[in-house]
Amino acid sequence: MKLALVAVLLLAVPARADVSAPVKITWRSDARAAEREAGKLKRPLLVFFSAEWCMPCKEMLAKSFADPAVADAIARRFVPLLVDMTNDDEAAHAVAERYRVRAMPTLLVVRGGDERLRQESYLAAAELKAALDRVR
Repeated sequence: MKLALVAVLLLAVPARADVSAPVKITWRSDARAAEREAGKLKRPLLVFFSAEWCMPCKEMLAKSFADPAVADAIARRFVPLLVDMTNDDEAAHAVAERYRVRAMPTLLVVRGGDERLRQESYLAAAELKAALDRVR
């Protein structure tokens, strides 16, 4: 009798089909490939320069970029490129030089060679989302 009651209750509870996994940012690591992809998709390139020793960078990656609204906006509208400046990597330094990066963290949004956003300090999730919303 108890088993039948459990079965009836389970069938009476509606399925939650609208539950979706949180969006995660799929960071690109190859700058040239990301630039080509942005051009092909006609999306702005979002470039985040970070390093393991940069505490504000790590905080943004762990909190600001992990915010569901931020991650969703980036996934829908941008091609994200993460440039890791931790090691003495020649390719990363070349990208930083090309974009005139002088501080960590630096966030850039570039569209067709035109810089649309440059932020050279920490942004909390709400500030980051607002900045991205202003990019055209």
